[in-house]
Amino acid sequence: MRKMTPLIPLSVAVVLVCFASDKNRQSLTVRAVTHASRVNEQTSTYTTPGTSNTNCSGTGTTNGGTTTVAANCQTTSIPPQTNQITTRTIDVKDLVESNGIRYTIVCTAHWVGSNCAPMVDGDLFQAEIDGNTMWIAARKGGNQGKQARIKYKILDIRPDALQKSDYTTAARALPPALDAYQKGDYVGAAKEWHLMADAGDPIAQFNLGLLYLDGHGVPQSTAEAVNWFRRAAEQDYTLAQHNLGAMYGSGQGMERDDVQAYKWLNICAAKGNSGCVTQRDLIAKKLKPAQVAEGQRLATDFKPQKEAEKQ
Repeated sequence: MRKMTPLIPLSVAVVLVCFASDKNRQSLTVRAVTHASRVNEQTSTYTTPGTSNTNCSGTGTTNGGTTTVAANCQTTSIPPQTNQITTRTIDVKDLVESNGIRYTIVCTAHWVGSNCAPMVDGDLFQAEIDGNTMWIAARKGGNQGKQARIKYKILDIRPDALQKSDYTTAARALPPALDAYQKGDYVGAAKEWHLMADAGDPIAQFNLGLLYLDGHGVPQSTAEAVNWFRRAAEQDYTLAQHNLGAMYGSGQGMERDDVQAYKWLNICAAKGNSGCVTQRDLIAKKLKPAQVAEGQRLATDFKPQKEAEKQ
């Protein structure tokens, strides 16, 4: 069977399970892939109250019991003033990669000279993950500048989905769906992949799960995404096992179950998937020894079965 070019969309959504305590911080080296910046502008108004001052000057004379006063009064008034204040911030979004995992991170610059700035694409940086925060060690103004520790919020974590795959004869009907997907015809892609997924093709099931996850061409539904990832995972499709394990670990589209997360991540980790290894090890830190043993048992007992064999 010949090797074919990959027919897998790039948007593989996998949520990394994060932990807050210091002992669970993860140190890694990341490579900057690409970046984008967006300027945010907000204008607010305030009103100062008006003022009014009256000054009088004059003379008075008294004749017997009568006093006559001649006064000259002047009033100075300042009406209420409405003022505007405009504040600008810059959101800097970077895509970085480490060990086959891609992280979308963002920081916000509130002033000129802020530590938050785009990273140079292709450069390597030391980083640390703590919960949903990534700290990047970088230098301001170039590699000779002052070192800074920049705080980023992690928006998204997903594996690099590009890999070569062997396809069954039935799976070779996927190119029309991929062609539709790449042209932005998500409805057409969903229709094609649905036919193949219903027939039991794991690659089509995986791709259909991605469409449901993102709401492309079908109503957005994490529950449906889980359903299709599970069907593909049961047929031993590695990327689907990765997604299913991560979604178990985050409770996305299902009830959170760290033992099941460990099971599926351990299965795909055994195939050498570095992203599965990283996430499995993070999950293991949350589990008791007995739970790790149960997850390992479930992974060992897993027997993949092609849906075609069930029919």
